[in-house]
Amino acid sequence: MLKCVALIVGLITASSAYAGAWSYEERFRDPKTTEMGPAASATNAEGYTITISRPKDRRAYITLKLPDNSFDRLKLTGRIAAVRPDEKAVVFLETPPPMSGLETPFALPSLVRERIWHGQEEAPLTGTLRNILDSSKLTVRFFTDTGTTVDTVFDMAGAAPVIAKALGIPLKQDPVAAENAMMSRKLYAEAAMRCYGPSAKGTDSNACMAAVAQCSQKNEATFDAAAFRGCLGKSKWHADWAP
Repeated sequence: MLKCVALIVGLITASSAYAGAWSYEERFRDPKTTEMGPAASATNAEGYTITISRPKDRRAYITLKLPDNSFDRLKLTGRIAAVRPDEKAVVFLETPPPMSGLETPFALPSLVRERIWHGQEEAPLTGTLRNILDSSKLTVRFFTDTGTTVDTVFDMAGAAPVIAKALGIPLKQDPVAAENAMMSRKLYAEAAMRCYGPSAKGTDSNACMAAVAQCSQKNEATFDAAAFRGCLGKSKWHADWAP
């Protein structure tokens, strides 16, 4: 707990100089796939570089790179970096537990690349990319292979329109779609809690979550709460949700 608090305080108070204008790149080379495509990037006064891109898989990725002249080397497993848009929640770029089925960041000694948006809607409504677009600064902590940490900050002034252009998304949110997305996440969390929460004793968690997944709706922007509840109401774990 103390380590977590210390990390958050450190990310809030990082004082690195972060001047550096955002620019649009026509041909950014993805460090993992080597695919060339559009991206938005910035290099701050300390030489750290951030790039946000959207390759052919239509997902959005963030690539964080150490300065070319840095003697630091990143960890390649475990916790590799942490990102905090303004004072919002810290997002960790880290290797997931074995057999979790979660995507693993691509890491080299000088950079790390991680997915920050699934790309299924017209634009991000909630989550990491939405928070980045709405932020005024982005604080980053790198975890090195020697056990030390290095902090830096990126100025997000003027970043949103450049990122939107690179990703091919509208800059402004649809308020109705945003409300639907928030409801989608709220109800999904409530449904999942039935499978794994304190009241889940004696339930078959895997079968319960399979029912939740079957009733889930891919497009958060058009989420239908009544349809989700009605679908789950047919399962024994959520029978009280039936209309």
